[in-house]
Amino acid sequence: MTLIRLIAIAVVLWLAWTILRRWLARARAHRPLRGGGHAPRQVEQMVRCAHCGLHVPEKEAVAAGGRHYCSTRHRDAGAA
Repeated sequence: MTLIRLIAIAVVLWLAWTILRRWLARARAHRPLRGGGHAPRQVEQMVRCAHCGLHVPEKEAVAAGGRHYCSTRHRDAGAA
């Protein structure tokens, strides 16, 4: 009788542990993003500097002649 009781307790504990783990995983998946924002992050296009090869966000890059540069200094050096 004692062995059956121990097995039953072990099964109940294992079942509770499994349910708790699944519940916590779902809670983490539905947690809002850091910073309090609920909007998904937007992917920003990266471009390569034609002079040094550094990758910079397209919004921060300096464009000239169909090419992108990381700074005005590299734009001027690329034109020379």
